[in-house]
Amino acid sequence: MADLSRPRVAVIGAGHRGRGWTALALSRGWPVSLYDPDSSLLQRASADVGQRVRRLTDQGRADPLAAAGALASLRVGRSLLHAVGDAELVLDALPLDLVGRQRLVEQSQGQVVRTHFWHFGSLACRLKRVPTPAAQQCATP
Repeated sequence: MADLSRPRVAVIGAGHRGRGWTALALSRGWPVSLYDPDSSLLQRASADVGQRVRRLTDQGRADPLAAAGALASLRVGRSLLHAVGDAELVLDALPLDLVGRQRLVEQSQGQVVRTHFWHFGSLACRLKRVPTPAAQQCATP
């Protein structure tokens, strides 16, 4: 059974928001897998995430030992399915692109075996209007 106090997290999107979510989760000691379809963003993300985690620990907002352990285990996903495969919490930090998100949900459908929470931010209510079974499943509370 999973340790709910330290869920395995997948962050999809290595831009500013994705790096922020990744650093926050790592600062709590949560294992994180980070994925972005843009490999250049992923290459720059690891160093930036490390700096963000160190800032949080320097400010006393994170346990240094837990954060260091989680940061050392940061996994960069080779593919979307590699990133979300064992995650218990999936955070979508991709740009607001309905078609891209629809494709993301369809790619992962049938491959995810655990219960996941997809964070679609302000786009969640619009997903209910997308006429595909995968998007409708993710939009259903």
